[in-house]
Amino acid sequence: MRTSIEIEGLDEVSRRIKSVLSPLEGKDVTDVLVKGARIIRDDAKQRAPKRTGRLRRSIKAKRGKKRRKLFSTAFAAVDFKVARYAHLVEYGTRHSAPKPYFRPAVDAKRNEVMRTVNDGIAELIGRAVR
Repeated sequence: MRTSIEIEGLDEVSRRIKSVLSPLEGKDVTDVLVKGARIIRDDAKQRAPKRTGRLRRSIKAKRGKKRRKLFSTAFAAVDFKVARYAHLVEYGTRHSAPKPYFRPAVDAKRNEVMRTVNDGIAELIGRAVR
């Protein structure tokens, strides 16, 4: 006994799915992610101790390398070429107490970053669906 099923409109469904995904492959998604990374960068800069200002200048938000075709990345980090000692400030040494600035920024701004990124992606999808 053989059964066959015919689905009509599958081409239309496929076209609509592609129309929603195509804006998520572009520069706009990376811009949304960088916007989230900047929130952490700005808070970490405020929290970083200011002696010479070099540590604060070393905190960056950047676009990451694109993973395959669909995965954009962005990050906030310390540029160790500018402040090689950043981790010693964050975690301390046996001679100096820790002065955390980066982890507290991530912890404090996590929800705001998630909201910003979610809202940005939702807006991109909304534009694609219209």
